[in-house]
This record gives sequence, structure tokens and C-alpha cells, in this order.
Amino acid sequence: MKTSTYPLTDRLLDGKLEEFLRSARAAGESHETITYRLRSEHDIKTSKSTVYRWCLDLGIDTSPSTPSTEAGA
Repeated sequence: MKTSTYPLTDRLLDGKLEEFLRSARAAGESHETITYRLRSEHDIKTSKSTVYRWCLDLGIDTSPSTPSTEAGA
């Protein structure tokens, strides 16, 4: 089992990763777009599958499927 990068990423965002993810998904952003924003706005490198897993774990996304690549998906 891999160690989750969530705690470190959350710390880098001053404890606001969940808020960031919820806001982005509510705005219809795809996991890929969120990944891009984390990299461009915060210099945090992660994968869209990791972002997808975080969203599932937090109950933001409720049905397991493949990570979305289109906005609003």
C-alpha cells in the first residue's frame, strides 16, 4: 500500500486541500484540470488518478469510475 500524499499536499495548501477540491469539482472542473491547477498555481505535482482518489475518499465524487478528463464530467 502506498503512503497517501494527501496529508503533505494538504499541508502545502495550509489545510485547504479539501476546500480546493470541493470548489473545483462544484465548478465542474475535471480531475485533469484540477491536477493542472495544483501544478500551475501551487507547484504541486500529482496525477489525475490521485486527485480522483482524493475526491472519492472525501465523498466529493461518489461513484467509482475512471478519472474524468472533460470539464463537468
